[in-house]
Amino acid sequence: MSLSIPIPKEAIEVIWRFFDAVIDDDRIALAGLLMPNSDAALMYELFGIPALVAASGMLRGPCVMRIKRLLALEGCFWLEGEQMNPDTEEVIGHVVFKVEEFGGWRVSEILPWHLEAVHYLTERPEPTSDDSVAIMLLSVGLSLSPSVKLDGVEQRLVETMRSDHYPVTAITRAVRMWRDFRDVGEVEMHSEAAWAAAVQRAITLLCLLDEPIEQFAFAYQEEVGEAKRAYNTLIRTLGITFFDARYSPIPDPNEIIRHAQRLGAMQNVELREHEALPEEPE
Repeated sequence: MSLSIPIPKEAIEVIWRFFDAVIDDDRIALAGLLMPNSDAALMYELFGIPALVAASGMLRGPCVMRIKRLLALEGCFWLEGEQMNPDTEEVIGHVVFKVEEFGGWRVSEILPWHLEAVHYLTERPEPTSDDSVAIMLLSVGLSLSPSVKLDGVEQRLVETMRSDHYPVTAITRAVRMWRDFRDVGEVEMHSEAAWAAAVQRAITLLCLLDEPIEQFAFAYQEEVGEAKRAYNTLIRTLGITFFDARYSPIPDPNEIIRHAQRLGAMQNVELREHEALPEEPE
């Protein structure tokens, strides 16, 4: 999709300001450029500048970047940057930025691949394609930021998921899930280990992988019954469904259908009703 779609100049300028802030390690500037509680902001909070460098394809070496295409969805723009070798003009990679309005345009998500790969998993590159992709898909080489402040559940959760090579987006959304629950739930009901096992079980299901909860209870050295009860409380309290926009690392098929219908296409295609995550028998 070309840039013929009207887009505010500020929505593109925020990307150039983002690169300047990352290069200068300007934390104050980044705080004003990243959407609060977004994947980009959580990634920066958890892993610092190295995660932003990887996500934005800066590990690919010196390059010039041109904004080539965009996808305008409800409330946001996805902008695709084409990275080129400055000497040969050979394309060396792509990066996409999701920008949203929040008292000005902010960056809410950054991924080191082309636009189609945002919504179609089959279009995503293999982890072996380059270091940026490997880091984002397998969370390899990332360490917790020295400045990050995590509670006990978050500390266990992030370290375990990172060791298990979950995608960075799965880790950030797991942290968001826990914080949302912590704000409204009764965290004293279960141990930190039980809650961490519950969150990782839920995120794994949202990755469309069905690993038994016993596996997560074992990983966190918790009784299976406790992990099951914590998991059921978590998903009931937050009302989590498959493709949940708040927490799912897997793109919602309905998003592209809704976009097409706003443009007058796919009028006969019905939106899918997403099922709730399955409860565990206690």
